[in-house]
Amino acid sequence: MDSTKQRSALRAAVYRGDGPAVVDLLHRVGADNDSLRLAGDGLIAAVRQRVDGAPELARDLVVALRQRGWDGDDELADQPDAQLGSGPTAMLRALPVDLEELAGILEGEPPQRRGPHRCQDR
Repeated sequence: MDSTKQRSALRAAVYRGDGPAVVDLLHRVGADNDSLRLAGDGLIAAVRQRVDGAPELARDLVVALRQRGWDGDDELADQPDAQLGSGPTAMLRALPVDLEELAGILEGEPPQRRGPHRCQDR
């Protein structure tokens, strides 16, 4: 499987939250430098789902991220490390974001207000 197809298959498995598929893919083809972050997201799910082989792959991923040493790799390695119980609880949290609204804010548009806000004439 070439690296583009590998990343696509891994991305799909991570998106579905399919821990067994993530572990299977990583056992068969591994993760290249460009897919380590994606592999980490998938392995966190796989460890939570108690998929056989996931903890070992997650430990290998932590080592690979720390060895790679790119900006942010230590923070990324902290997430699976914390999930395994061998590191401090990671401070990074997933947050739901409306990408269109974020793009607008970055382009200088005011944020959209949502919720039960009602204007009343006085």
